[in-house]
Amino acid sequence: MNALDFLRQYEKLTFTIEANQEKIIWLQEQATKATIQEISERVQTSGTSDPVGIAVAGYIDLQQIVREENRECQAAKDDIEKVLKCLPTAEYKVLYKQFVECKELYIIADEMNKSYSWTSKTKKRALKHVQEILDEREKR
Repeated sequence: MNALDFLRQYEKLTFTIEANQEKIIWLQEQATKATIQEISERVQTSGTSDPVGIAVAGYIDLQQIVREENRECQAAKDDIEKVLKCLPTAEYKVLYKQFVECKELYIIADEMNKSYSWTSKTKKRALKHVQEILDEREKR
């Protein structure tokens, strides 16, 4: 895996979890809004007769998915932090702020009282170091 993909995985998982949490909220709303339809004498051949049950089942399934994705996200974050801790302090700060805190380089530069150019060069150097660490891990 290349360094950039390795570091971006945390952001992707975080985005997925946020999207699923929004789905859970939507399903909760659907479950509370849904009403049980009256049973008619005719048997319906299509459609659903239990919208509440379907909404609740979907909600429970999605909660399990989100819990698993949270575990994956935490494992990815722990792995990223373990690799980042091997870097010199300035490189660690730049990559952590960009890939874990999801900040743009110009914001990071401002927070660190550095130029954008310095921040960009530090990021590039740090990515090389991360790649070296990942390559070394693959050899083992």
